Amino acid sequence: MKTKYASVALIAGAALTLCACGSKPAVISVGSKNTTEQLILGEIIAAQLEKQLPGVKIERKLAIGNTMGVHGALQSAAIDLYVEDIGTAFGTIFKEELPVDATVALERAGTSYQRLNQLTLMKPLGFHHEFVIVGQSKPPADVKGNDLTSAGSSGHAWLLGIAYDLFDRKDTYTALTVRYKLSMRDLPKRMDATPMYEALNSGKIELAGGYSTDAYVDQPGFRILKDDQDLFRAQPACIVVRSQALANQPGLERALDALSGKFTDDIMRKLNQQVDLKHRAPAEVAKEFLASAGL
Repeated sequence: MKTKYASVALIAGAALTLCACGSKPAVISVGSKNTTEQLILGEIIAAQLEKQLPGVKIERKLAIGNTMGVHGALQSAAIDLYVEDIGTAFGTIFKEELPVDATVALERAGTSYQRLNQLTLMKPLGFHHEFVIVGQSKPPADVKGNDLTSAGSSGHAWLLGIAYDLFDRKDTYTALTVRYKLSMRDLPKRMDATPMYEALNSGKIELAGGYSTDAYVDQPGFRILKDDQDLFRAQPACIVVRSQALANQPGLERALDALSGKFTDDIMRKLNQQVDLKHRAPAEVAKEFLASAGL
């Protein structure tokens, strides 16, 4: 009888071995938008997962496109995760008013992602996005003051460049024109960050609408116009991940949670500067960040 049971166990073990050998390895696909910051974050997350999840294949599907393109890839399971800020989630994805209270906004975003798309919003990474208007250090002669109210009340007709995803949002461009009453000489130019700030530097545009973590906002020759009505609130950035991926892959949530709180606005801006201003590879910058963060 012992021999019979032993034979059965050996056969079963051999069958399991064959199944394991023939099964596909686990795969996690990391996505990103086509901006410098998103490329860096994608590389950071991918390198973190490669270290923390040995045996899992980590795919990089970076520079997919704009917000809705990457969100669509997440919905269809073409990717498993990417980084989004709460302001963009409400303004571009949910098409809802952004709650004034930051805690409420974070909670509602998490609920909406889960209810609408079976997606999980991870804990904030630590840095924030805030809509900022950047001008040249020396303003036009007919504009007095360094705030947006002065820019609007001056009557000056501005040439504006603005990041692609910010143009259609009520909490950014619409607030700028309706609440601050900025006059425009022409329709705003929708631009990527690097050409937008190059155009500002050369005088092809007079104002650039971007994010507070952009590499260029604190560079010589530029100034941030003060948001004196406090219309543009800083919004936390978080990893958004498919809930099914978290359920399927033990250790994924823990590996992603380890990145929570490891960033600040200044750290993110300096990472962007390493790529945009010093022309370093995002993957190289990502590995240095992980080492400095003790990950």
